[in-house]
Amino acid sequence: MSAYVNSFITDTSVVQRPIEGQYVVIQGFDGGARSYYPDLPPEVNSLKDMDAEHGYWIKVKQAEEQGSRGAGECGYSAGRGREVRRRPSYRAGC
Repeated sequence: MSAYVNSFITDTSVVQRPIEGQYVVIQGFDGGARSYYPDLPPEVNSLKDMDAEHGYWIKVKQAEEQGSRGAGECGYSAGRGREVRRRPSYRAGC
């Protein structure tokens, strides 16, 4: 999964739009555990900003729903090139 985003925009509700509907939760652990659940109201989500300097865990929906091979919890990193990139993972299905 790769999505190009403007690296100057950090609002999670904007950054996640290219992968909207393809995941259950985005989690970050910089300064404590933070999460963004797309189905919850914005004031409930604690992950307000995403930047290119930190990695994020994105729990994707099941493969049957997405029509792709491999699903579950896979690591993705918002890299410097305006891209959310997959980090190496040793979990099956990632």
